[in-house]
Amino acid sequence: MNSVKVTFDLFEERLIHIQNLMRMGYSNKIILSILMVLASVSCGDAGLKKAEDALIDIKGRLSPPTTVVVQPFEGFPDSDLDYVVKRLKVDFTGSVVVREAVPLPKEAYNRPRSRYYADSLLNFLSRRVGRNEKIVGLTHRDMGSKKNSTPLFGRMGLGNRGGNQCVVSSVRVYKRGRRPDNLYKVVVHELGHTWGLGHCTVKTCYLRDAMGGNPLNEETGFCDECKSYLNKRGWRFP
Repeated sequence: MNSVKVTFDLFEERLIHIQNLMRMGYSNKIILSILMVLASVSCGDAGLKKAEDALIDIKGRLSPPTTVVVQPFEGFPDSDLDYVVKRLKVDFTGSVVVREAVPLPKEAYNRPRSRYYADSLLNFLSRRVGRNEKIVGLTHRDMGSKKNSTPLFGRMGLGNRGGNQCVVSSVRVYKRGRRPDNLYKVVVHELGHTWGLGHCTVKTCYLRDAMGGNPLNEETGFCDECKSYLNKRGWRFP
């Protein structure tokens, strides 16, 4: 135990040097490689986990804070907008900014299917988001995107994984009853994708894959793993 403690102490001292490397502009990949080598040589699996957590912590302290931008499209109900924004301000530690409603882009509309292309809405939102921002578009109109052989598969939401934009439609969320809390589940699901999370296998987790259905009533919160990931990146889910 003493040798392990000494090794961890030495490892923590080196984190100061790692912070300096980040300030000097070294890439995250290079720094992560250094951390992994130090950890694997000295601490095994426990060290690897410590290295990953340390990099997240350092990046969080050195990176500018992220702002969540809420972009409603025209016609989206004020009551739903107010609910989503209120919840975001509780769960997110950074700034939450609400933009004025804008018209849905005409070029994104598929008239035969009476629904919008979600991918086109993401492209539209990508031109309205700034540096260190994540934007979520909110619409009361139906939307979809290509999935397997279906050219315009209906969706509750779509997010750019690891990117900075996502969009949510209330149409399919409310097919089983108007519950704003279910709408919020989809909002944080899609924002979770922009923070880099994929779908989760835990059936009660907000990040579960809907698989073309509406399992929102079964979702009770983020699972421990997804919650830990997000809470290290500016969120504060209980």
